[in-house]
Amino acid sequence: MIRSLKRGARVRVTRANAMPSYEPGDTGTIKEGPYPAPHGGDYYIVQMDHDAGSGPTIFMAEEIELAD
Repeated sequence: MIRSLKRGARVRVTRANAMPSYEPGDTGTIKEGPYPAPHGGDYYIVQMDHDAGSGPTIFMAEEIELAD
């Protein structure tokens, strides 16, 4: 069974992350997405655990993966 990135899924940041404020392994929950990105690929809106009091962050699909 293939698990896909979808709303409510727990995810972690991968090494492909382009966001300087997050490290590989940081975790969060997908709030919305996938949405098509203007330059190709999909993006997701993620509420990161250590940013619980602030707004969500946008990640490209290759920047996050399902957390076990």
